[in-house]
Amino acid sequence: MPLLLCSRVQAAALLNVAPTTFDKLRKSNALLRPVQIGSRPLWPLKNLMAFVDELIDGGLGSEDPWATP
Repeated sequence: MPLLLCSRVQAAALLNVAPTTFDKLRKSNALLRPVQIGSRPLWPLKNLMAFVDELIDGGLGSEDPWATP
């Protein structure tokens, strides 16, 4: 069964970034807010995939696709 909701550490690993970089993305509002189950914030996999799609399409980055971050 596929993973539907990801913890902070799992979400960071899926995006291939450090958890602290994931936190920076959260604070910059680049990522949608997590859902809460109990006291745990969890990110839907579909939202993480949409974030990556937006990066690929250039919606969150520079107009120059070859620009370095």
